Amino acid sequence: MKGTINGKGLREALAAGTLGRGSDQSIYRHALLEAGSGFVTVTTTDSQTLTAVRVAAYLPEGFIVAADADRLKAVMLGIDGDVTVELSDNRLTLSTGPRRRFSIPVLPAEHFPRFEQATEEAVQVDAAELRAAVSLVRYAAADNDVRVYFNGVIIGRGRVSASNGHRFATAPLSENNLPEKEIIVPKAAIAPLLAALEQEGSRVWVLRQKADVIALRAGSHGHAVTIRLIWSPVPDLMRAIPGGKEDSLVTITDVVQFGMAIDRVSPSAKGPLRLMRLEGDGDGIRLSTDEADDEAPATVTAPFHIGISCIYLREALKACGGEAQIAVRGKMDTVVITPVGRSDIHAIAPAQV
Repeated sequence: MKGTINGKGLREALAAGTLGRGSDQSIYRHALLEAGSGFVTVTTTDSQTLTAVRVAAYLPEGFIVAADADRLKAVMLGIDGDVTVELSDNRLTLSTGPRRRFSIPVLPAEHFPRFEQATEEAVQVDAAELRAAVSLVRYAAADNDVRVYFNGVIIGRGRVSASNGHRFATAPLSENNLPEKEIIVPKAAIAPLLAALEQEGSRVWVLRQKADVIALRAGSHGHAVTIRLIWSPVPDLMRAIPGGKEDSLVTITDVVQFGMAIDRVSPSAKGPLRLMRLEGDGDGIRLSTDEADDEAPATVTAPFHIGISCIYLREALKACGGEAQIAVRGKMDTVVITPVGRSDIHAIAPAQV
């Protein structure tokens, strides 16, 4: 079998892929190459996420093999035009001329891990809206928490949410027919999901085995990702948002300047979460630690004094963008941060400083 494949397309497909770097099984560091009519589908997986990207190609005969992804990436460095591809004697040979030729051993396709068979069900959801919502809340997800529902982004109940138990972010979704039971996208799969949702004509599917949703698929015919979901009951995280009227409402008209004040104080703050004091009065906001004092312009409706994480507050304000409001209640009540003119919510548990 001999034909051509676009070098730039192959390089970009490999870069977009998901590889099992930490796996003891070398097959997770391979890419599956499957020839179709006018294209080759490049599939990679880390056992949790499977990414498939089509690359323009001319191959008169079909084939399907697995080849070392890192070697393929190295071969494609700086090569944008068509590459001659030849498969013979369990080796894939790529060349761009008589003096540039690379031979890579291949494995049979049956060695490449696949997701279990499941029923595919289309979901009516705006891909751009879902991508925006996931992008807004992803920062709040946990890393390796024993409460597994914190280790990713939760989609369901008309919202996209994330939390680590100390902070919470949520954004609404408009009309959709997502499963009533929440689905949890693992944190490591969020970046591939966002890349797939960015594709033109992107759609979303859920994969079911019997009544259970086991995976989420998103993207287009040219670039799709399939994600094995975390299974866990999810509590009602919206309960973290306190009700009633706030004791003080802080309006920040310039989040960038406020963020710079946090950055100036943060190096002297205590602990891994960089705890600082946040005080408000008629003159604005004071940010302080035992070794640093700074101020930031803001409108404050009533005096307050709380302890809070520099890191958590900085990331929440970054998600809010240009103008935001901070609702403060008691010293140990959850602090609620909302961007002006939007419906996403960001909440942080206060701390004793």
